[in-house]
Amino acid sequence: MTHEEWMKKEGFDYCYQGEEGEFLKSDRYKYLVENVGKGQNSLEEALRTNNK
Repeated sequence: MTHEEWMKKEGFDYCYQGEEGEFLKSDRYKYLVENVGKGQNSLEEALRTNNK
């Protein structure tokens, strides 16, 4: 199995070298930026919580 085949099978997003600019303009990228980590503490909040 190639790396690309594995990524497709596991549902990861990817793009080829040289296609980054196109991906950054895509609807999928916009969705990821808006939704990944939503509802999670910020790094600062997590560190503050763990250091108590």
